[in-house]
Amino acid sequence: MKKMQHFLFSKVKNVDMEMFDNPEFYDNYSRALRDGTWMGMRVFDNIVRFLTSFFIVLALGVIIASDLILISIIVVSAIINILAVNSINKSWYLWSKETEAERRMYNYVNRTFYRQRFAGEIKTTNVSSLLTTKYLESAEVINKKYAKTHKKVVWLHTAHNLVKGLIERGLVYVYLAYQLLKGYITISIFTSSLNATFQFSSNFIDAINILTTLKENSLYIDDFIWLVNYKGKIEGRQGIKVDKLDELNINHLDFKYENTSNFSINDLSLNIKKGEKIALVGLNGSGKTTLTKLILNFYLPSEGYIAIDGNKYEDIDQKSLRNRYAVVFQDFQIYALSIGEIY
Repeated sequence: MKKMQHFLFSKVKNVDMEMFDNPEFYDNYSRALRDGTWMGMRVFDNIVRFLTSFFIVLALGVIIASDLILISIIVVSAIINILAVNSINKSWYLWSKETEAERRMYNYVNRTFYRQRFAGEIKTTNVSSLLTTKYLESAEVINKKYAKTHKKVVWLHTAHNLVKGLIERGLVYVYLAYQLLKGYITISIFTSSLNATFQFSSNFIDAINILTTLKENSLYIDDFIWLVNYKGKIEGRQGIKVDKLDELNINHLDFKYENTSNFSINDLSLNIKKGEKIALVGLNGSGKTTLTKLILNFYLPSEGYIAIDGNKYEDIDQKSLRNRYAVVFQDFQIYALSIGEIY
């Protein structure tokens, strides 16, 4: 568990910043981080359970293997079970996927209201009303889709248990009772056959259920594998290693965020030499933070380039490049760590 979580932490560090601006990516990303680790452990537990049930089935199968009618009853019951359980699992997965964005908003509002960091804004602005509205809207979508899914699942459970009881239990009792009344089997064989059949059926269906659950888990694990296979355009890039920074050159730089029509930065050129002190002053939204993120190589420019000592960013080892900078973002109170510890 710890190794997998550590791997995920290292993988997250290599996700390009621009991907966090993409809602579809962020939904998949959130699901992969949340479900990937515990689903892996659940798969392991299910495999152990499957092997246990499988060996019990083999042992009991010796007793009833010669009776094709009993085997047929169990197989029919198992098929019904597979169809029902698979449909139930898929329904809940689709609910989880369809409500990902709303559940993130729901949890975000919860976190915001109890964190000290946001207490001032909540007390002095109308943000609390907006957040409350978002919370209620998200809750309404979640509850509506949950009710719809739950209604479908309840009917599936009811139909499944009813048919399973009639076929698996009822037919076995009727068939063995008929054998007993006709004198084909003794009372001791009737009892042992009944117990063996129910034990066989229970473990056989349990094994099938586990296989069905593994299929359900694979839906979640697909999201995890998607994150594992993700390769960024910026993060993890190899190239020239730089151990100093004497001059930073910004050449005819253009940049706009994805799905926006206006440029945040337009045709900006700037040279900064070692030892110089530069202040960027401007209105909110004028591009100061965006320029900082471009200098840190969080995003790729739409046009133009940035270079260190004549080496363009695209040719520089990404980790080496970041090591040339120390930055304090405007959201300074983020971690329970001092700046000294971080840098």
